Amino acid sequence: FMGVLCYAGYYFYLGKVLRQLDPSRAIPGRVRSALDTLAGGLLVLDHKEQIVLANKSFASMLGKSSDNLLGYRAGDLPWMDKKGKKIKSPDRPWVQALKSGEAQTNRALRLRRANRTWLTFNVNCSPVLGAGGKYAGVLVSFDDITQLENKEIEITGYTDRIGPETYNQTLSERRAQAVRDYLVSKGLPSDAISTQGLGAAKPVVGCEGERGAQLIDCLAPNRRTEIEFSAMEIIEVEKTIEVIEE
Repeated sequence: FMGVLCYAGYYFYLGKVLRQLDPSRAIPGRVRSALDTLAGGLLVLDHKEQIVLANKSFASMLGKSSDNLLGYRAGDLPWMDKKGKKIKSPDRPWVQALKSGEAQTNRALRLRRANRTWLTFNVNCSPVLGAGGKYAGVLVSFDDITQLENKEIEITGYTDRIGPETYNQTLSERRAQAVRDYLVSKGLPSDAISTQGLGAAKPVVGCEGERGAQLIDCLAPNRRTEIEFSAMEIIEVEKTIEVIEE
């Protein structure tokens, strides 16, 4: 939530910043400091793909300081698609955002670091207006989804015991599929996510003795979706997240 507020609050400032030839001096210290508090990586690029601003989060991922990245062409970094193919200039989301004047969202890119390890990002780009109403640069955010990509995700949907068994089975499958669709829309690889529906199996609560509306309310915890992350390499634990649909 705070990230969204910062993004919106500084969008106007960044439009002014990109009009300057020396953005490292033009960007107010308070703006740089605020962007450095964001957990995700963030770049501001000019129309030549040169880095105008890199927050600390992005710089630290590359093992560099923010100042060392100023003036560096973002396109010269070793960007790859999920198949390991180099991303050419016309296919880079920030180039497309500048050319079209439209935001590019949920683009999955991989970046090879100096230590030969890979990072996978969910990338969002928004063009920034400069002088004369022309697009002078682009604001690029990077959400690190590397650990999620290295996991297999199993989504299981459940229902309460009310209703026919066949209906509950179908409903539980639909709940699991809806969560999968959402995760894929946010950039997670679809081939790493499996789904299943178990109907009214494995109830969390029994609610014996309840009737009517009280029974429906009591059984709410059973109407859920569980997401199990099974680590392949990086993490050795599994955790379950419950999503209760009304």
